Amino acid sequence: MYLVYTDEAGNTGLRKDPDQPIHMIGALIVEASQVQRINEDVVAAMREVAPEQEVHDWEIHGAEIFSGKGRFREVPPGRRIAPVKALLGLLTKHEAVVGYAAVDKFASKAKLHPHELAFGLLAERLQDWLDERQSLGLIIADENREVQKFVIAAMRRYQLAGWNFGGRGAPMSRIIDTVHFIQSVDNRVLQLADLATYFLCKAQRLRDDRALRHRAPRRVDDVIFALDETIRERLVFSRLFPR
Repeated sequence: MYLVYTDEAGNTGLRKDPDQPIHMIGALIVEASQVQRINEDVVAAMREVAPEQEVHDWEIHGAEIFSGKGRFREVPPGRRIAPVKALLGLLTKHEAVVGYAAVDKFASKAKLHPHELAFGLLAERLQDWLDERQSLGLIIADENREVQKFVIAAMRRYQLAGWNFGGRGAPMSRIIDTVHFIQSVDNRVLQLADLATYFLCKAQRLRDDRALRHRAPRRVDDVIFALDETIRERLVFSRLFPR
């Protein structure tokens, strides 16, 4: 039995924002038996930056850590990146894997909300991955009132008849129950999913900036690409639509 923790990056709704051209949903997939151990190791890694008396109150957000905002405002860059590396190292330690589906908002001609499109692509690939292992998966997602109603309805349809985007789909029987939306502040594994999704999406935007807009490289880009590479070592499926 796998628990599938999902988070998003680059969500601007139906608005095409040049600063956020990619809408991505990332999935951190872990065996249920590993969850408590991951929770303990995440807290241990956070002790590198958080005061001992506050460590259990600090929430991990990739954007805040990287940009030095929120609780990380007073933490020097070097001290912020070190725990990120330690946190991402937990993927290998606990044999967690990662998948993602993303939409290029400017290239896509689909009429669907980018989140609905990305979720369908993600669920389709997750179903295949679970089917290969003859296992079941339960999706736990970061709370988002903008999308959760149609995501829950979509998952119900997928379980009955599959996803019919671009052809007739097959029922997604490996993904059980519904999509459970919870607040990330209450779940360390979901926060780890946020971290992975943030850096996967940021690295993709950087690659596009270099290839399509010929932006000059910056020193910080190497840090982002190194973190992206660490995550991709655990990548089991991906899709960037419509490329």
